[in-house]
Amino acid sequence: MNGGLVNGNTKVLGIVSAKGGVGKTTTVSNIGAAAVTLFKKNTLILDANINTGNIGLALGLTYHPVSINKIIKDPVTIMSSVHKHKCGLHVIPSSLVKEKGKIDTNGLNKKLKKLKSYDLILLDSSPGVEDDAKLAIKASDALLLVLTPDFPTVATAMKTINLAKKLKKPILGVILNKVRGKKYEVSTKELEASFGLPVLASIPYDENIEEAVARRLPVVIHSPKSSSSISFKKLSANLLGKKYIKKSLRMKLAEFFGME
Repeated sequence: MNGGLVNGNTKVLGIVSAKGGVGKTTTVSNIGAAAVTLFKKNTLILDANINTGNIGLALGLTYHPVSINKIIKDPVTIMSSVHKHKCGLHVIPSSLVKEKGKIDTNGLNKKLKKLKSYDLILLDSSPGVEDDAKLAIKASDALLLVLTPDFPTVATAMKTINLAKKLKKPILGVILNKVRGKKYEVSTKELEASFGLPVLASIPYDENIEEAVARRLPVVIHSPKSSSSISFKKLSANLLGKKYIKKSLRMKLAEFFGME
């Protein structure tokens, strides 16, 4: 895809972190929404956070009785579990009912390999490094590590990095989220030097995200001109090998009237 990190061999991306509350769900929904609306990519996001899934709640898809366990075991269920959000994004939320029994951490991988029609599949992982997190990591072609720029979160990141190495899954880079630009925050340079991974995006703290979640929308749809929205669009463009160009009024009018 024109030099993007997503290509024919890498189209299933796991969004991971050892710590909860860093914004994985927000990252997944906004990369996906930008891929669909700006770059016309057929995109699926799947909530692989087994017991505390948030994607359905964040996007207004509150009724989803089908569990990850059933999706893995049932030969038909994965496609029948897809919901279409009004922005065009395809979504498989997790069940709000607690999972019972042991999860087959290899089963999701087998299911996703059958989904040939999607250009991009994003998995929202459970936080941590236990079996529930391994489910998404094993099913991914590559990973994106989401961190907030505080020392406790950064300190736990090595757990995820080590698990990814153990499972032989490459980490494409770091997404630094909720950045306020304070002196006490861990810097991009410090992160890159410590982990040897590129920081692919620095997403500013933005209250528009909280309002977007309350409206059950990705911020790139709810507040397309906000600072976080523009950062997510640029990140999605980078992953897909595209160039994000902010449209002027003239460009919008020309597009509307079908003019060159």
